Amino acid sequence: MDIVTVKENKNNIIKKHQELIRNGRYGLGTLAIKALSMLISMVKVTDTDFQEYAIKLNDLKELTGVTSKDVDSYVNTMTTQLLSNPFMIDDFSKLNWVTIAKYEKGSNIVTFEIHRDLKPYLLELKNNFLTYNIANILVLKSAYLIRLYEVCKDQFAVGTRYSNKQSSVVFDFKIADIIKQFNVPKGYAYKDIRVHIIDKAVKQFKEKTDIQISYTEIKLGRKVDTLHITVKENNKGSNDYMSSKKAFVAWVRERYKPDADKGIYPTIFEIEDGKYRVDGMGKLYLSANSESGNAQDFDSTEANKKWSWLYENTKNCSIKLNEISKERMPQKQLQRTPKTVPPTQSLFPADELISNFEAYYGKEIKTKKGTFSITRIASMGNELHIYFYNQDAYLLVKNITELEEIINKST
Repeated sequence: MDIVTVKENKNNIIKKHQELIRNGRYGLGTLAIKALSMLISMVKVTDTDFQEYAIKLNDLKELTGVTSKDVDSYVNTMTTQLLSNPFMIDDFSKLNWVTIAKYEKGSNIVTFEIHRDLKPYLLELKNNFLTYNIANILVLKSAYLIRLYEVCKDQFAVGTRYSNKQSSVVFDFKIADIIKQFNVPKGYAYKDIRVHIIDKAVKQFKEKTDIQISYTEIKLGRKVDTLHITVKENNKGSNDYMSSKKAFVAWVRERYKPDADKGIYPTIFEIEDGKYRVDGMGKLYLSANSESGNAQDFDSTEANKKWSWLYENTKNCSIKLNEISKERMPQKQLQRTPKTVPPTQSLFPADELISNFEAYYGKEIKTKKGTFSITRIASMGNELHIYFYNQDAYLLVKNITELEEIINKST
């Protein structure tokens, strides 16, 4: 059973088939659609079948912003909507979202089983799918805005997929289609749709999501028939670390920042050759999997390629970054001769990180400016460059023996 927590779920990715977004017709309330989104975000890229998923009520309430004190009524409303409001892809087929929604009074957990008919729309998706960060829709205040966000995000993703230079996408959305897809009550006039859905979306998307929209009205006779919607990327207002590669890199550097004082060096993602990590200066490197191996540092060109690979594969849900854990580097010194690089090479970015130096990470050295913890060691020709946590300066030593003498004098 998977348990969603606030810490994990805020940065989870929604991945669903475009058919569900473009042609799906349903009328879930705000609470139910957010709970459903949390369930979908729990489906793993590698899953071939649905599992049993559970959501903690405290997490659900915090994420959705609900302040209801009547827990039983709160849960009943949500589960009833998910069980009694099927979605339609065409005029003849109705599909349920979940088959089971179980809640034991006082347990603080609701357990769900996603209906097997949703497999083609959520599992093993190879093409024609949309991905986005769930954080973008959890902050929106109505189900209609969530639905419109998905439609606009889908149009933007498709329109900019093959051109990095294209900064906006324009599409037409008929009022009749909005009413049909979003299950808008028949009593709603266009003015109601504009005021309660479109205008609110313009404001909330810009303030809280990774896209922003504007629109013009197209009339058929005297009646507004279609909205001509322009969608643009919104890095300024975005709370989504996947909104751009730049935002992703900044987020990774902050989230996976090492703490040399505690000996903590979080792994971003692990491959066969090693573990991707960042040092105290935010530089990406590959730490060796075995104690006998060498870690690999990257020059600026190679680092950019690695960042692009991490970003694109995370965005497409091909990989999932590691959860933060208190990982400690090996404290055993390795009896190996450090590799060196030619002394003619410059310090940045061609320095090479050596894995057998990791035994000294976190050790303290006293200097004239104070006592600092070692966060990184690079071999440069016949010298070792010792870097300190949150310090731009570095210390030069001739070899490991000299470094050990300095450390011993500092203790």
